[in-house]
Amino acid sequence: MSANTFGVAHLSIVPMRAEPSDNSEMVNQLLFGEIFSVLAVERQWRQIKLSHDSYIGWIDEKQYKEISKQEHAQLLATTKHYVSDLIHPIFKEGQQFLIPMGSMLYQLNDGVSSVVAKDTYVFYGNVQVSEKQFIVTKNNIISHAFKYLCTPYLWGGRSALGIDCSGFTQMVFRLSHINLKRDAYQQAQQGTLILDFKQAQVGDLAFFSNAKGKITHVGIILDKQQIIHASGEVRIDQLTEKGIYNRTRKQLTHKLTLIKRFLSSAKTSPSKPNFPRRPLI
Repeated sequence: MSANTFGVAHLSIVPMRAEPSDNSEMVNQLLFGEIFSVLAVERQWRQIKLSHDSYIGWIDEKQYKEISKQEHAQLLATTKHYVSDLIHPIFKEGQQFLIPMGSMLYQLNDGVSSVVAKDTYVFYGNVQVSEKQFIVTKNNIISHAFKYLCTPYLWGGRSALGIDCSGFTQMVFRLSHINLKRDAYQQAQQGTLILDFKQAQVGDLAFFSNAKGKITHVGIILDKQQIIHASGEVRIDQLTEKGIYNRTRKQLTHKLTLIKRFLSSAKTSPSKPNFPRRPLI
């Protein structure tokens, strides 16, 4: 096989690695139904570029199915149904396996999803439909975020079995029909800048930097100056103008850098925020 081909994930979760090796770190996960293009080939490994967020990594050739350029284009344009149950069974030719929340289904009709080509899947769980007329509300975002509570932290994870901070926000916002990039620093480049900490609203994203000034963490703002984020586990902590105060550890754990809003009704401004930007920890 050569590059410039396309594929779709037909398994529940597929690890994406930084390098073409089983020993390489997992940097992301490919969920059931997600499609991609193949950029390079090295032995049994394929370097892929995800179609929904352009993230690049390596996967094993045994863990996806090849599709044509035409099929890829059709799936890209097809109305998508996102699984909204934490984990739910799906059936193929009478065989059952589980897929996680946020997985993509296509052409859903009376529980039957014809994902690609001749493969027909049966799914009777709950879904969210990616339709333009869907009105995003703060309640949509928070209700999906709370489903992930107590999910263990996993670098590169994107499911209720293990998730990282930006994977968490990406999946929650996917279910609310807002497409976020994969990493925290990429998400920080999206949305509308909020100038003042006091202007922050439920559903806004708060971003945090490390000692070198690089954005490395993100969470979703709740009411009563709280934040839900993935740090050790998906948890709720106090949010202050300085950052995240961990009640268990009784210390500031993340330094607030900026806040972004993604709801369409948000006000815009190109100005700089008037709360601290330089990280202390």
